[in-house]
Amino acid sequence: MNKSLLRNLVQKYLAETLSAEELDQLRYLLAEDDSELILDQEFSDLFKTQMRQEYVLPEIDHRIRQYVMDHLRDDREKSNSNDVYRTVRGMYFLSRWGWVAASVVLVMAAGAYFWKANEKDTLQTTVSVSAADIAPGRDGAILTLADGTQVVLDSLGNGVVASQKGAQVLLKSRQLTYSPTGETTDEASFNTMTTPKGRQFEIKLPDGTKAWLNSASSIRFPTAFIGKERIVYITGEVYFEVAKNFNMPFKAIINETSSVEVLGTHFNVNAYLNENSVNTTLLEGAVRVSYSGKTQSLLPGQQARLSNQNIVVDQSPDLEQIMGWKKGLFIFNNDDVYTVIRQLERWYDIDVRFENDIPKKQFNGKVQRNLQLSQILKVLEGVGIQFRMEGERRLVVYP
Repeated sequence: MNKSLLRNLVQKYLAETLSAEELDQLRYLLAEDDSELILDQEFSDLFKTQMRQEYVLPEIDHRIRQYVMDHLRDDREKSNSNDVYRTVRGMYFLSRWGWVAASVVLVMAAGAYFWKANEKDTLQTTVSVSAADIAPGRDGAILTLADGTQVVLDSLGNGVVASQKGAQVLLKSRQLTYSPTGETTDEASFNTMTTPKGRQFEIKLPDGTKAWLNSASSIRFPTAFIGKERIVYITGEVYFEVAKNFNMPFKAIINETSSVEVLGTHFNVNAYLNENSVNTTLLEGAVRVSYSGKTQSLLPGQQARLSNQNIVVDQSPDLEQIMGWKKGLFIFNNDDVYTVIRQLERWYDIDVRFENDIPKKQFNGKVQRNLQLSQILKVLEGVGIQFRMEGERRLVVYP
């Protein structure tokens, strides 16, 4: 066993700098009998160097290493010779280590495995979730036509979904497209697309604008844009790539309380009612945000936060984190457990109840949105947050 090579490969793996060739080397070395002993020491060294040493208590360090290694052994026992790897933004996930790698990246970057200096608690790693596993969300939506008819898009194949005033509705490759028929109309006819919890979907509006809906979101729009403006109504979280039309500005009405006006641009709106603010983030172009009688123009890379009748502009929001959902990732940046759980609640279609005060911890890192719920919960359990299931879809969170 080449111990120094194994340590070097593990360090590069956790630092997200492992090449495909080095990954093959790592997989070969991990098959040797003494690899776990070396990894056990390596995890210990990495935890001590990447965290502030004064915060790591000896008993916590021991439990951290034991926690990681126990799950490493479990996954290796279940592995087979046909495992493959996949890449997410330069981070390699061994399929037999998939959730373990996600766990390590999440908690190591955050220092979430240690308590702050003024906390007296000890680490708890008891696994308490004992229910049928819950799959992650997927593509799907409900389309409500002008006459009130509802169409569940999850169960349809490619083809014509409906004919509406001024447009033919087509479903192809998990995108709903409104193709103008050339029919003239003096009165707008509205459709609504809704993504329940655990679903997301893409739509191409009659003017060519593309919109991606995150889970628990909706967009109401005319089947043909007429008049001087293109107006849509949204809830939840929606990302837009607006088709340019200087003669007909595009306006998104958010929760019936605020609006974003553009000519042609890329922007994301997060307007969930259980979040602290409505956030509009501009990726490209220019927009004007209106809220409670106030207006604010944004430049690319800026975010407007609407709350308490005010508009606050963030000059440098974390764009990668904001757009993580569209790229298939949960990205946490100093987020507390309530923020993390709200995202899980929407994506895994669960109901959550918090029991007693939850420890104040911050999470950083990236986790794939295609993991099973239990895989995500094991990460959180490793840092002292516990869970139990009540029924099939009720998750109780407690300290």
